[in-house]
Amino acid sequence: MFEETVKHIGERISETRSRRNITAEQLATWSDSGSDDLRAVEAARRTVRSDELFRLASALDIPVKEFFGSPQEASV
Repeated sequence: MFEETVKHIGERISETRSRRNITAEQLATWSDSGSDDLRAVEAARRTVRSDELFRLASALDIPVKEFFGSPQEASV
């Protein structure tokens, strides 16, 4: 269950970023993250810390809860 959640969050970050035509480097800069760290989170190679999740949501201008919902629930 935990691994599935980590994978889902990473996929949602990647999907949201891609839908908005934002590169990993841009999002990493805007969220004060490393681009390698962001790619690792998106690929579920590492977990995302809560502070990172909030910074990513802020950089994407979305509520944190959107990382947990289904793609149909996401805002564009």
